[in-house]
Amino acid sequence: MGCGASVPETGVPAPANKSPSKLTAENVASVERAEEAARTPRGRMEDWTEQDTAAWLASLPLDDDVRAKLQGCKGTDLVRFDKEPNAASKFDITGERAEKLVDHVRAALYSASSPVPRPSRGISHGSLASKHSFKRVAAAADELDVMKRTTSEQRRAALHDQAVSKRRSIGRQLSKRASGIRAPVSDDLDSASTLTNMAAILHEQGNVQRALEMYERALGIRERLLPADHEDTAATLVDMAAVLQDLDARSRALGLYQRGVAMYEKRYGEAAAAAQAPPDGARRPALPVGLALATALAEMAALQCELAQHAAAVRTYERCAQVRGAELGPAHEHTLLALSDAAETYRELGDASTAKDLHLQVLAAQEAAEEDGDAGLVAAPTLFKLSQVLHDLKEYDAAIETVERVLALKVDVLGPDHVDLETTLRQLARYYADAGARDKALECYERALGIQEAAKDPEHVDCAVTKADMGELLLASAGGDEDVARALGLFEEAAQIKEDAFGLADAETAAALADHARALGRAGQHGAAVERWERCVEALEGKYGGSHGEVATALHSLSRALQAVGGQDDRALQVAKRALLIEGRAISKISSLRGLNAVHATASGALSIPTSVTEAGEGSAVAG
Repeated sequence: MGCGASVPETGVPAPANKSPSKLTAENVASVERAEEAARTPRGRMEDWTEQDTAAWLASLPLDDDVRAKLQGCKGTDLVRFDKEPNAASKFDITGERAEKLVDHVRAALYSASSPVPRPSRGISHGSLASKHSFKRVAAAADELDVMKRTTSEQRRAALHDQAVSKRRSIGRQLSKRASGIRAPVSDDLDSASTLTNMAAILHEQGNVQRALEMYERALGIRERLLPADHEDTAATLVDMAAVLQDLDARSRALGLYQRGVAMYEKRYGEAAAAAQAPPDGARRPALPVGLALATALAEMAALQCELAQHAAAVRTYERCAQVRGAELGPAHEHTLLALSDAAETYRELGDASTAKDLHLQVLAAQEAAEEDGDAGLVAAPTLFKLSQVLHDLKEYDAAIETVERVLALKVDVLGPDHVDLETTLRQLARYYADAGARDKALECYERALGIQEAAKDPEHVDCAVTKADMGELLLASAGGDEDVARALGLFEEAAQIKEDAFGLADAETAAALADHARALGRAGQHGAAVERWERCVEALEGKYGGSHGEVATALHSLSRALQAVGGQDDRALQVAKRALLIEGRAISKISSLRGLNAVHATASGALSIPTSVTEAGEGSAVAG
């Protein structure tokens, strides 16, 4: 969390009668020498004999039973530990012992003696160290140096995997050591700081419940020993709220955010009143408590949006922007971010006019910054959001002009064929279509599809989405049989791409099949539509089972398609009866075709499966 407590740099107390455990530079060098010495066999690991493997295992700090289980292994068996995640389990080696063994294998496999350099495995700083925890644990200062060294080395393109593998092993060991530090038994403020540091580490590692317990204990200490509304207590409440969100206790988390924000507000008011502006009229330094308040407000507003409390979220975002404006300046990127979030929340509330005004305010500040020499794509996201609001207001010409500005910015910076242009082109195509400019819309779709196919793959799922959008445009504005045939071909290709990518038993595949079936029905090809609806039902049954509500909705669509074919009334009745059985409705209602039509008219149906095309008047993704 961004609202960290003010923590004394006293570190984590060492256990009684033991020296503090530190990993100094000398220790790191010793570890690396030990690893190098452990790789006694020569040549590629793939060529190691049983004797080579046994000698290498004997030199490692492994349990005797692990060596016994690996007796008789060759180098080819060890290589599988790197390529197959569960290879060690086949030797009945699991958990921490398996992780340790894999680390040693990779250290040897990617050593400098490897004849073929291995590509970087992309270790990120976030996977090695907490974004805030190690900064607050003085006893882990040496460990943090190792983490930082790993990150800086990783960012250099020329880094060999030997160093990466070693640092990964060290980082994993440090992380486990940190989480294994014994919690303090005393109830003083130093212990509270240690508890919050440990809780932050545990939270990063995914041990959320244990992190919550430590935060709760730290909160109790701070509430008892610190003055009321102290910022350290507020920070603990905010950090606890983040943990509770991960436990899906969002209502309780919101309550903690509100308590923490109230404490920050009081302390911020006091600090702002006491702060004096510099005599030269310059902006005073930002108050730490103000920045902590703003971060807590932003996090609380995001949670309020998740809970659909958009009216409250708007006020929270606006207060966040107000505080950041006072502390960082009205044109600071963090201030503008809060205003942008407020604008998006107003849009969720249906207040497009206010959203438009806020986006224009953000855009003006960003453009002024660009005039000062900070040119680039900084305004592109704001322009894109502004175009959506203008479209909501049915100001189609202005929306098109705004997206064209985004496109021009991207082309200027990235080039005319960059993959990042595809989203902008597809949005522009939709706006052209809504404005009735069919040919321009098709041109944008075709350009986006060309970029997707060149940059990704013609069979990429993003190509399927674009093809379905093009098919819908062609079908809705068909000027003749040629447009209809092209549209149906695009829908068929999109469905095949989705099926190849996800398999038949997938919601995305079912949605694409439904799109195709619906398009065939609109084109009057009811027989082909029946076949598509049958395959859609099969996809949904594979995904959800035969008794799911979405299967029932697809069955209603299949029944309607059978009626449209003609001569399939009996089968249409049977299909509809099955749909009613799934929905728990009375079969007696459809003893005749007239009753069947009445049932279709009241069929339940908003399917949750995704769809790229929704026919006007349809409530379901597969209803047709």
